[in-house]
Amino acid sequence: MPLTNTEFASIVEDGSKRIEGHIAWCEDEDHSPALEFRAEVLSGAGWPLFVRGSYNRLAGTLTYALILKTEGRIYAFDLGKDHHNPQCMQVGDKHKHRWCEQFRDKEAYVPDDIRTDLGSRSGLGAVLRGG
Repeated sequence: MPLTNTEFASIVEDGSKRIEGHIAWCEDEDHSPALEFRAEVLSGAGWPLFVRGSYNRLAGTLTYALILKTEGRIYAFDLGKDHHNPQCMQVGDKHKHRWCEQFRDKEAYVPDDIRTDLGSRSGLGAVLRGG
């Protein structure tokens, strides 16, 4: 049974979600120029979640994605690559994806809480520090 909007909201609002241990960026096993990581996300509710990060230094792209093992990507943040929404609207190279029943993870929006991009001087470092 597909993920509902209510279930998605429960996952997002679950304040017990956490990653324990260190995150290690590694070379992409498919030999692309990307660095990647994958980390299990623990929670009191026991959601089967993990987070995946990917940084492609040649393309200048960065993605952090929250994956529900039963559904796929349910939330993501992208820098450096434009996105075309199902309604034929371009949202730009800094956007987030948020699960909804109608479009799953295919619809993106421009966040107002991110003030940097990969092309800025602080770029990736600021994003990784939460700036």
